[in-house]
Amino acid sequence: MEFVHRGRGRREWRDPLLEVLLVDSGRCIRLGPYFGLEESACVVINGYDDARKVCQVWLDGADIASVVAGASFLNRRDLSKLQVVE
Repeated sequence: MEFVHRGRGRREWRDPLLEVLLVDSGRCIRLGPYFGLEESACVVINGYDDARKVCQVWLDGADIASVVAGASFLNRRDLSKLQVVE
């Protein structure tokens, strides 16, 4: 698992925006498709609290569906909140 710093969001946010890159069996799993976006879309979380939640769920062996349900994800392009596409 890696977190890539992608700047900061709107002025009222002090926490950094972090792109979550999950690694499974040596390959990187991009989260865009889980939200109906293209694979290259930059999906971020807002701050270290959400990063801790995502990290803990992933390291506990949960599947990706549990990881994306465990935190609030944003589209980096417009900072809109993302919903998982079933």
